[in-house]
Amino acid sequence: MVQIDVMLQGFSTNTNEGSLAYCGVTLLRGEHTTLVDVGYQARGALLYDRLAAAGVSPLDVDRVVLTHAHWDHSLNLL
Repeated sequence: MVQIDVMLQGFSTNTNEGSLAYCGVTLLRGEHTTLVDVGYQARGALLYDRLAAAGVSPLDVDRVVLTHAHWDHSLNLL
């Protein structure tokens, strides 16, 4: 059985110059601990806080899956 927890809710907003969106970040816990997307670096501290609240250290994450390489999905890899 895999436990699925949303660490960061994704959202978007529209402006007169186009739309801006931040992806959601999801934690999967089962045989492996997996983060699906890691988000934008400005949300990094929030991601660490949410992981800690879920009882997960970044060192506990076995693998990261990026749905695609847009900046809002991948910049917290650093």
